[in-house]
Amino acid sequence: MKKTKSNKNILIYFKGIAMGAADIVPGVSGGTIAFITGIYETLIESINNINFSLLSLFKEKGLKAVWQKINGTFLLFLFLGIATSVFLLASTIEFLLAEQPILLFSFFLGLIIASIYFIIKQIKWTLLIFVFLALGILISYGVTLIPTNSVEPSNLYLFFSGFIAIMAMVLPGVSGSYLFLILGVYPTVLSIIKNTPLALIDGDWELLTTLLIKMLFLGLGILIGLKSFAVLLKWMFKNYKNQVLSLLTGFMIGALNKIWPWQEVLSSITKDDGEIIPTKTKAISPFLVENNQLFFAILLILIGFFIVFFIQRLGKKV
Repeated sequence: MKKTKSNKNILIYFKGIAMGAADIVPGVSGGTIAFITGIYETLIESINNINFSLLSLFKEKGLKAVWQKINGTFLLFLFLGIATSVFLLASTIEFLLAEQPILLFSFFLGLIIASIYFIIKQIKWTLLIFVFLALGILISYGVTLIPTNSVEPSNLYLFFSGFIAIMAMVLPGVSGSYLFLILGVYPTVLSIIKNTPLALIDGDWELLTTLLIKMLFLGLGILIGLKSFAVLLKWMFKNYKNQVLSLLTGFMIGALNKIWPWQEVLSSITKDDGEIIPTKTKAISPFLVENNQLFFAILLILIGFFIVFFIQRLGKKV
């Protein structure tokens, strides 16, 4: 089948949808989806090309040259996919997290296991590389043990949270949403995503203004953090790719502790509306859970696992 630009752009759009869905779920990384779908380094390279030198390029050669420099079509379709997923799936993911967490995390567990398999195949193993792998596991596992927080964030705190979380979101295996939980802003972020379109439709301009200001501070933190981290990641991939791959694999393995579908709640908080939010959990055997949904959980693990293989093969053909 002949490759066309439209087919590639549509595929990039759907990869963006997958990244957006993953980034909403605490414990799952959009960076992992980018990595397993083969666009990770392209994404980092494209983001890194966005700098002040573009002004000179624009003056000399025009907008078309700038667009090509930053791989604009790729970024446009990818971020359209991410935005589509985030806004359309925020309520669904929130519902599944509350009502069917075992099945939701089983599916993502399958994705992560398959992702680890594909990344390991790319690594040239030495004793030093195993050290980086172990370091990644320890760091990521340690992050999953940190109890989550709950605060009513200020706009400056939202900026700080966006700056920190986006660095995790672009790393395979490290969940930006989980860092939002740890920082205590995850409910606020979901609220902004869900309620902004509703406030616009209802004509509630006061609420819309408040939400847009919060979105502005959060977005600025995300953009600045993304740009800052992209420079470091590009340098690391260029000079120490094997070490970076082993470290990222360690991040993904360590994160399995949080993604494991069967969790025992060790502590929680109750919001003003009565909603109970776990602040600390522990991975346990499914046989210690009364309604473990084991059959469907295994089925969804397998579906998630083979979806990665499908995406890999599709990415080579389109």
